[in-house]
Amino acid sequence: MDSRLSVEFKGKIVPIKPLNSNLTLAKCFIMALGKNRNRTNFSKESVEDAMPTLFNIPVVGRLFLGEDGAWHMGGHDKALELNEDGTYKLKAITVPFGVVPVQDNVHYEEVKENDGTINTYLVADIILWTGQYPTLLEAAYNEETLFNQSMEVDFLELKKRKDGYTDVNKFQFSKLCMLGKSDDEEYNRKPCFPSARVDTYEFSEEETWTRLSKEFSEELAKVFNNQENENKGESMLTSEVIEKVLAEFGIESQATLDFEINNMTEDELRAKLSEQFSANGAPATEGNGVSEGDANAEPSAEHGEDSTSEPSSTAEPAQEPEKFELDLTNNQKREALCDAAAKLCNWSKEEYTNYWLCDFTDEYVYLSYHYESRENKEYGHVRCTYKVEGEMAVIEVESAVKVKLAWVTAEDEAAIEANKKEFEELKGYKAERIEADRRKEYGEVIGQFSDLSENEEYKAIVGRAMEFASVEDLEKEFFALRGRLGVCTPKKKAVGDIRIPTTFEAEKQTLADKERQFMQKYLRKNNN
Repeated sequence: MDSRLSVEFKGKIVPIKPLNSNLTLAKCFIMALGKNRNRTNFSKESVEDAMPTLFNIPVVGRLFLGEDGAWHMGGHDKALELNEDGTYKLKAITVPFGVVPVQDNVHYEEVKENDGTINTYLVADIILWTGQYPTLLEAAYNEETLFNQSMEVDFLELKKRKDGYTDVNKFQFSKLCMLGKSDDEEYNRKPCFPSARVDTYEFSEEETWTRLSKEFSEELAKVFNNQENENKGESMLTSEVIEKVLAEFGIESQATLDFEINNMTEDELRAKLSEQFSANGAPATEGNGVSEGDANAEPSAEHGEDSTSEPSSTAEPAQEPEKFELDLTNNQKREALCDAAAKLCNWSKEEYTNYWLCDFTDEYVYLSYHYESRENKEYGHVRCTYKVEGEMAVIEVESAVKVKLAWVTAEDEAAIEANKKEFEELKGYKAERIEADRRKEYGEVIGQFSDLSENEEYKAIVGRAMEFASVEDLEKEFFALRGRLGVCTPKKKAVGDIRIPTTFEAEKQTLADKERQFMQKYLRKNNN
């Protein structure tokens, strides 16, 4: 009697052309594992944990007509919207253009970046609604790479690192965002992950059937292996049994597993899952069940305690996940500041003010402005402080300070540097001259009270003479000392006996002395 073997074959056909006249299948390089430009670090474990949230999320973007007359894709674009109460809020202006379908084609690929490094990227299929948005493909970069891509996620568990990066231990996918890709820097939007992009599928008919044939052979091998094991009395897995076992562990799809179920028995699958997951789908832990990233977690119920009991009425409600903002890239910040400058512009019948971006640093933004009314016109440049809120920038125009913009040649710059050096030298000379004159004035005051030079208080005052704000204050201090000593008429003392610190120039010249020197000098010339 012939024994017939039923072969269950699941063939996945990769379309050579669009799915239909309205939908197009594309390949999306979603994210790279490890560290990235926004100073976050995604481990493979955290990505695997978030995988179930990837399916059915929207693929969004913003199409706009550029000044070159062509369609372009924007980025995570938002706009300020005025509320009824007069306040403003940020509103996303992106549109859903597609979706990430439920699939078994989510996988990893090694990608060589432009700098030569190799990164591991998460890759999945997406479906774009090109029939509804015919201009979508007009904005594509070329026939192989359509757009750059940036994911949007919700962070659930983060941990700061000493090197300045943040470990993303737990997150969920929110949406994928198509970004503009262009050779023109104005329309190019750089993603956080260098090779994150949306590619087209281009498979020949021969390649498609080669793949199907390979999958068919693999399915046949599984069936024959199952039959051999069944003859040995072992219970092999069917799709129904797999779904049942995974459901017990709270796992929605075998695509989220990091191991193959091929050729496993039901007992082997249960044992493998028990190594990695608890009965409710949580990762298996060691010791008291507290993970390294959650130092405040409560230990699991042990020693006869009922872990399924209802929580107490005093238990606090679950807190909302921490909001975490990624730093904008340089181009993203420039775009945000351009949008912020545009929002400062004001037009009316009587006057208008126009602002546009010149340059920016981490602290300041530099704007050109043009103001015009019926009575007045004004052009110029200002420097303002600014702050970044999410993906938007707010320019604090009330902090504006007028600045001058100058264009100089290399020769001009050399001349400016020479003048600057000369100015610094003159400034130093002036400071030294002023200090010398000041010391001379203080020395003259000290000389006037040289009759007290043997007194210790006098010496102390001389030691700190330059600390007095003025010669008048120093003089008052000496007069006070005379009063305390009861000296009304100072004793005459030869100038050579006056003890003055070497830092002072004591010149005790009366007006008569100066007149005598003048007359002697010029009388001698006349006699000759």
